[in-house]
Amino acid sequence: MNKKIKPEHFKRLEEYISMPTVSTQPQNPAMAEALEWWRELFDKAGVYQTKVLKAGDAYPGILAMTKPDKKKKTLLVYGHLDVQPPGDSAEWSSDPYKLALRGGYLFGRGIADNKGQHLAVILAMLDLVEQGKPLNYNVKILLEANEETGSLGLDWMLKKYARQLEADFYVGIDGSMIAKDQPTIYQGCKGINYYRLTVRGSKRELHSGYYGMLVYNPAIQLAKFLGGLTDQDGLIAVPGVRVVADGGFERREVEVREMFGPEDEPRIRKEDLGKLISTQERESTLDVHSLRSGGEPDQVKTAIPTQAVASFSIRTAPGSEAKRVDEAIQQHAWRFFAKTSLEYELELVIAADPGMAGGESLMVEKIANSLRVVSGVEPVITNLSATLPVFSQVAKVYHQPFVLVGFAAPDSNQHAVDEKLPVENFLLAQRFVTRLLTQG
Repeated sequence: MNKKIKPEHFKRLEEYISMPTVSTQPQNPAMAEALEWWRELFDKAGVYQTKVLKAGDAYPGILAMTKPDKKKKTLLVYGHLDVQPPGDSAEWSSDPYKLALRGGYLFGRGIADNKGQHLAVILAMLDLVEQGKPLNYNVKILLEANEETGSLGLDWMLKKYARQLEADFYVGIDGSMIAKDQPTIYQGCKGINYYRLTVRGSKRELHSGYYGMLVYNPAIQLAKFLGGLTDQDGLIAVPGVRVVADGGFERREVEVREMFGPEDEPRIRKEDLGKLISTQERESTLDVHSLRSGGEPDQVKTAIPTQAVASFSIRTAPGSEAKRVDEAIQQHAWRFFAKTSLEYELELVIAADPGMAGGESLMVEKIANSLRVVSGVEPVITNLSATLPVFSQVAKVYHQPFVLVGFAAPDSNQHAVDEKLPVENFLLAQRFVTRLLTQG
């Protein structure tokens, strides 16, 4: 047992991590289990009101709020209770759904993204509520359950429950510090267009010796299409998709290298890393995530496959619009496959516009001051090169800026094996919210 984290907090963290709240899994019973767990936790702490919020056809979320005081401003704190699938559990150093403590780090699926971060903050806040200590704000806590699937249903939820979710300030607890021990505040993020592409050829597999060169191979054409989406430098080559944003990103080469372990070093591209960082953060970028066709790679099978499937995404820079990016990609695909006899289906699975707060924010000043006091380090205010749909959706529905504070470390392995969160960062998050709610 870690002596620095309160034993009751560590126990709650163990319980929370044990729930496999994977939102990509249909009809996952762990989602309802987590909502009930939160309801009981809020009720035990004496929170004024708790309500489960529907999210259209997606998994519902939960809202909790302190007793409102008309003299106080309202602060809504956001987090997400869903997690990425763990992948092959055998590759983990310990069970991904059993909290582990090693070398000053907490390990488990969701510990950094995002359960550990928002639980740290909420537990500290609930301690204040239970102790009857006055808060500087009316506080609302919103936990959604579909962030890892592009926040499906969040826009529906924000509109449906507009009155209940209305606030003066919107603050998310998610993301990473840009460097070790460097408090980080994010005022914006990239958007995302995520696609699934299926290319279909013959209705049956064909012998490559007899039919090769006589028919289009869907796997080859899919590979050609994907390869043509970027140029030799990795820059997006599709007209109307690549956007270059102005400033707003702060990561430096020394900080980026902290994200890589020794085993990753040979995989880093050989070009000027500083230039690559600038490109990644300021421009729309594209990555392929999966490729599948034919039989198993270790089988010797010389047939032309009936179809090939791939998934890829575009992280869109500020200034992009998901709708226009999709129009450009769909037009590009139509032109490419029109030259073949193959059928194809290009499905836009997830779409989220970039989110930018813009201008100065009173809450950013208060957050920065609280972080400065509890950490002793001047916070960096920047933009997130990843995507959090709530940024743009809060702006669209409530016409309010959304601000994000990240407590994960650069090497926290979000979405990967052995996801981890430094114990000190968990405690820092608790000191931060205590300061913000009582003196901020």
